[in-house]
Amino acid sequence: MTDVALPASALHGDATAQRLVRIGAWAVCIAGCAIAAMMLAEAPVRWSHVVINLCAGLAGGASLLLARGRRWHRAAQVLVWCVWATTSLAAAVNGGIHSPNVLSYPVLIIFAGWLLGIRATLWIAGATGALFLGFVWGDARGWIPTADYGSRAAYLVYYGTVLMLTTMVTLLSRRSYRRRVAEAYRAAYFDPLTGLRNRNALMHRLEDLQDSPGPIHALHALVLLDLDRFATFNHARSNDLGDRLLRAVAQRLQGLLPGDALLVRVAGDEFAVVLHGLGADAARAGREALACADTVLQGLCQPLAIGGEGEVRLTASAGIALHPQHGAPGVPGGGVDETLRRAGTALRRAKEQGGGRAAFFEQGMAQAAEQRFRIERELRQAIQAGELRLYLQSQVDREGRVTGAETLVRWQHPQRGLVLPAAFIPVAEESDLIVALGDWVLARACALLAAPGWRARGLSLSVNVSARQFRDTGFVPRLQALLAQTGADPARLTLEVTEGLVMDDFDDAVAKMHALGALGVAFALDDFGTGYSSLAYLKRLPIHELKIDKSFVQDVLHDGSDAALVEAILRVADRFGLRVVAEGVETEAQAGFLAERAPHILYQGYLFGRPLPQEEWLAAAMA
Repeated sequence: MTDVALPASALHGDATAQRLVRIGAWAVCIAGCAIAAMMLAEAPVRWSHVVINLCAGLAGGASLLLARGRRWHRAAQVLVWCVWATTSLAAAVNGGIHSPNVLSYPVLIIFAGWLLGIRATLWIAGATGALFLGFVWGDARGWIPTADYGSRAAYLVYYGTVLMLTTMVTLLSRRSYRRRVAEAYRAAYFDPLTGLRNRNALMHRLEDLQDSPGPIHALHALVLLDLDRFATFNHARSNDLGDRLLRAVAQRLQGLLPGDALLVRVAGDEFAVVLHGLGADAARAGREALACADTVLQGLCQPLAIGGEGEVRLTASAGIALHPQHGAPGVPGGGVDETLRRAGTALRRAKEQGGGRAAFFEQGMAQAAEQRFRIERELRQAIQAGELRLYLQSQVDREGRVTGAETLVRWQHPQRGLVLPAAFIPVAEESDLIVALGDWVLARACALLAAPGWRARGLSLSVNVSARQFRDTGFVPRLQALLAQTGADPARLTLEVTEGLVMDDFDDAVAKMHALGALGVAFALDDFGTGYSSLAYLKRLPIHELKIDKSFVQDVLHDGSDAALVEAILRVADRFGLRVVAEGVETEAQAGFLAERAPHILYQGYLFGRPLPQEEWLAAAMA
């Protein structure tokens, strides 16, 4: 057996087991040789006992040599089995089950369990049981010699060795148990990356505060912190740098918080802080929590050093909720889950407002959450009931000729009438509905591309793809099947993706884009200029089109920064050989500014046409 084929005990990684091998081998070596020497001094000399004890001492010495060579498993085998064999011989010639040597068997079984694993322990226990049965059978027939204790000093050394080994195993077992319990506790309640407490510790603390018999209506606060755009940093740099950044953030937070606050890494780039003892007044407790969160967010804005990579600047968002909920007058009761839900709702609100800020949970947020839930439920039914409507907005060239359109979706609600995307798309994006909604739009787009009139005009069709839909593992095969079933020309289909979608998982995004690009499908980078993609990444992307965000186009005549940014985008597109679509063109002056700098640019906006239902758009465009 080699050191690679270790048993379950895995001696090479267990310091306690290695210590047991050393101590046990030394004890057996010294005791065996000492007892043999004592018996040599007796008259008459019982040579069988001398040889057996000397063999035991030699076995201990051999085990020590093997341990010195770090052959731990072989050393443990020699120690346990050789001592078992010499003990059995000694018992056989000196009283059988009446022999004092039977005291060694429990110790040997314990050693086998520690050092050799379950299988060896069962073997040695079984062999010992069979040996005892043999002793009983032999004793009944008078074959086993009567026990002769002979040298009292020798037996005193023997008993002392057994007692010492038993005590040692017990103490080391207790020490190892306590160490493993401590390790398990750290694994259960501490984050290995940052050394902070983890989500389990947070839940326990909130539960303790919920049931705490402290002052009546004593309030605490839960602050959820989330780094803004951390995923973009992580993918643009590396996971290792991302980990370093998280450790630096954890260290910075520890210096910003009160001494009695609990700091937790919940998951990923999300942290949590529990602020204790904010008093019984909800308004005052809320102000103190907001002040603390503001201090933390301001502190995180300062540059962070991440070990040899210079300094990084970042912002974070915070969501705050008081805990326990029943401590706030006029607020319905709720447990730990309710506090977490409210803090999460507040955090999302802070994110929606642009990040870099703190938001406090208010009752209005709960009402908004209930409204989102109602919209999600009704939208799920709407997709099945055929209440969605496809709208198209024209894309035109410099002469005003229609070259294609962008697909948009509206919801024809049976009670509320036409619902605009801003009311239901964000809700769909927070759930799996965005995948079903996106597939519905793609199916209608492919059917439109396959229509004879559309094919005859050679128009293109752009379809927005959400991040959740694009990341879905079945997205590429579903679209491939859809193109094959409808007969749509893939070369006339452009999928619009955002910079954030691509950067979330760059390699996966590029692989999917290449798979669809092999069919002829084109890709446009939507809202270009609002994200954080570098030119190095842009060069690696298989894209064909850049879409200038309407926020830049609409201010291009009044804001020098927006004008400069648009000009830079146009130069980048020209350098990479990409076509450009400008969104939100509403005036002739805006169109003229763009035309002077990019004669082949395409326009999309109210100046050239508002979004129209599919039927109306086709009637106008095909006339």
